[in-house]
Amino acid sequence: MVFTFLVLLCACGCVFAIDTGFPAGYMGDCPGMYNDTQFSDSTKRSLSVVVMWPTNGFIRSQERKCQLSVRGAACVARHLNLNKRKTQVMITGYLDATFSPVVRSVAAPYLEMGRNIILVEVFPLLIRPYPIHIRSAFYWLLAYENPDKFIAVRCESVAKARHGDCYNDTVVPNFLGPKTNFTNKGIYYLPTKEQLPYYIGEEGLKKRKYNHNGYLLRVSPDNDVIV
Repeated sequence: MVFTFLVLLCACGCVFAIDTGFPAGYMGDCPGMYNDTQFSDSTKRSLSVVVMWPTNGFIRSQERKCQLSVRGAACVARHLNLNKRKTQVMITGYLDATFSPVVRSVAAPYLEMGRNIILVEVFPLLIRPYPIHIRSAFYWLLAYENPDKFIAVRCESVAKARHGDCYNDTVVPNFLGPKTNFTNKGIYYLPTKEQLPYYIGEEGLKKRKYNHNGYLLRVSPDNDVIV
């Protein structure tokens, strides 16, 4: 929704909040977020955990990788002493793999406290079904090969850019890539196609309700996650 009105009713009164586009501490209204989700068999087989436990050696800890499954539970029990040590379960954040220095720095104090660590790896799950952020890097590279093809339109707000509602007044275009006019500051909406070469050229100067970006409202076409 362009504007989301949240009314919080409580004993002490009412609180009204308007989402103008930038994060305001409220859950976003994303396509598919209200549907039940299941993992496909191939995704289940790819998920894993990293188990870590403290030692008295020079490295101070050891680790093994186990599958996130019933068989993997036996792997975890084989390496961790669950009866004598407390166990800390950590689910890594968005695009933070278990080998990330950030994740390791968070786990280190618990190892120093003598606890077991189970790091649940979600990195493979996130990068396969949701490649939109990664795709933006391809847009940038292709824009340098096609400097006048990726045409964006200036928007009044992020909220309107999310829905391509940027054609009400005078259309102010700009290019993505080496021809970007940085003097025309603002928020820009870049309409693209779902497949290569992604750009739509001057068609992006015409108002269309999602149209080329309609694929953002559909569930990912691969079989990793079933919604």
